[in-house]
Amino acid sequence: MLYGLRDKIIQPQPVCDWLTKVNSTSPVAIKADFMIYQEGWHMLTRQTNASETLKDIANWIQKIPLVNVRNSFQAEQIVCKK
Repeated sequence: MLYGLRDKIIQPQPVCDWLTKVNSTSPVAIKADFMIYQEGWHMLTRQTNASETLKDIANWIQKIPLVNVRNSFQAEQIVCKK
């Protein structure tokens, strides 16, 4: 999942609520990769720094380890600012 914290279409609170609910149903993180972009907007692949997002997508497809990948619990901490 890719998410930009500056997204005005899908704002942080609904994403926070979803992550909280998902994480509360299991003691282990869900099997998914989360990339949270502090300066990201809704159209991550079309914004000014899209090259970073596109590189992350390419690396994920090629199974190259991602530097800033998070699990669901870590993503919740970032999105919900806990």
